[in-house]
Amino acid sequence: MSTEDAVINDPWSVFAEPIEGEFPQSSQSTGSAETSLAQLWKSRRRVSNGKWRWMCDVCDVVDAGYDTHLGDSLNSLIVNFRFMASEYSIRLRPSRDFPESAPEVDSTLGAAFEIDWDENATLLSTCSEFAEHCSLLDTAVVECSEVEYPFKFVEWKIHPEEADCIMVEMDFMDDESKLEARLTFAVEWRSPRSLPRSIQCSEPNLLRAVSFDRWDPTLTFMENLECLFIKHEDESEMP
Repeated sequence: MSTEDAVINDPWSVFAEPIEGEFPQSSQSTGSAETSLAQLWKSRRRVSNGKWRWMCDVCDVVDAGYDTHLGDSLNSLIVNFRFMASEYSIRLRPSRDFPESAPEVDSTLGAAFEIDWDENATLLSTCSEFAEHCSLLDTAVVECSEVEYPFKFVEWKIHPEEADCIMVEMDFMDDESKLEARLTFAVEWRSPRSLPRSIQCSEPNLLRAVSFDRWDPTLTFMENLECLFIKHEDESEMP
């Protein structure tokens, strides 16, 4: 039986553990409604505040329309996001003392996403914050990947040492020297049009002729690459 079917057929079996013992006969008496409900509650299931809060937060994320996948017993929530350049996902699990402490987080952004958890935070606010990070990062990837000949975008990934940067690799064909080189940029994904934090080249001689002070943050990434690596006719005629 799937998790969804279990929720429909017997939701308490998913969210709480049964308490052993027979149903109290006194609850079937003609006592007050409050007393009967209290006895019924105690006889059936016991839910900790943390489990109840987790259940409510999970429902809020699902109701918000996110692409979600629920793990067994709802102890794992995976939320998927699709943007222009790539797909991203975040997996959330309840910590031992949730919600006093943040849920356990595992995401495709790795160290590039750090959960900001306080007394007002929820799983829904965490997913919203993660989506904002993904949107910024994805915009940077699109900015850096929209290049034309003599550049060819190869791949990108989160920088392994600097989480606020993405590593962008592309091939460059230098028409003058007829050399094909691999360029690697460390780009700050919050400001992709800024001068890259580092630029590496498989043909170091190509970088020796580059004047990095020509980088203009008001131009697109592609336009700046042209300024740095492509010689124009008026430049070649300069003494």
